[in-house]
Amino acid sequence: IVVASHLPLATAFELSSLWGSLFGDGGEDDCSSSADGVCQNNAARFAYPRRRDLSAEFGEEGYHRRIKEAFGGDAPPSASPYGVDVSFPVHSHAAQPVPILGDKEAEYRAYTQGCRDYYGKKARACDESERDRINMNLRQPAAMQNYTDLGFRKVKAPKEIMSLLTQFWGRNKDRQIAERWGTGNTYVNHWETDTYMLSVENPSLEGGGSHLKQKIWDMAKHTMEEWSGQQLSPSSLYGIRVYKEGAVLAPHVDRLPLVISSIINVAQNVDAPWPLEVYGHDGKAYNITMEVGDS
Repeated sequence: IVVASHLPLATAFELSSLWGSLFGDGGEDDCSSSADGVCQNNAARFAYPRRRDLSAEFGEEGYHRRIKEAFGGDAPPSASPYGVDVSFPVHSHAAQPVPILGDKEAEYRAYTQGCRDYYGKKARACDESERDRINMNLRQPAAMQNYTDLGFRKVKAPKEIMSLLTQFWGRNKDRQIAERWGTGNTYVNHWETDTYMLSVENPSLEGGGSHLKQKIWDMAKHTMEEWSGQQLSPSSLYGIRVYKEGAVLAPHVDRLPLVISSIINVAQNVDAPWPLEVYGHDGKAYNITMEVGDS
């Protein structure tokens, strides 16, 4: 389940204004496509990789302490010796070769071709979706303010939230609904593996409805505000998404006004750990293995 929030309206508007001043209004005249399909304009100087030198900011000891804190105080794995465009394309339409990970470029080509094959005459929509995903990955972070040191933190979800979600899941897990994705959407490989949803807002589900959504938000708000140091308002809280074997969620950023979000592992049945890869403000990839109850 994802709990997403935004800043109070005035601040969200200021961020949107900043977006416009840096990148224009997103119209046809604002950019032209390069050979690889990535939108380019004067914003290129802001875009990649705009990493922060956290060792210089906090000192080497302070930097590593913040990494440990981001993993919930556990001894974290070493930061991956790579950033974007290695395990999966994030800022370009190609994966850079790293022998230890195998041929990720071939995997990506198969991923996008699978979408094209599925949609046939509408295959162009797959390429348009990929351009949108990559352009968002390039442009949005450059227009955002950092509210935390590293950009992520693993914690235990509050017990009250887990109790609510576990009950809701237990009572309704056999009533999952296959999600319908837009034509050519490449954020998940729905052409190979369906994803399923249990909406917390659905009053036809036992315990579901607007009251459950509000309870979850009220219980999550303190933790998210404490971490970000900001007063937050709710933006999106839709329900429990179920990923089946073979599902892929492509690296992406959320659209404004979402600025802070939380993922909660409600339940799982896996043969091996399924790490979540996130990118810190230092530009490095971190693989976070989440167990049930982690957020």
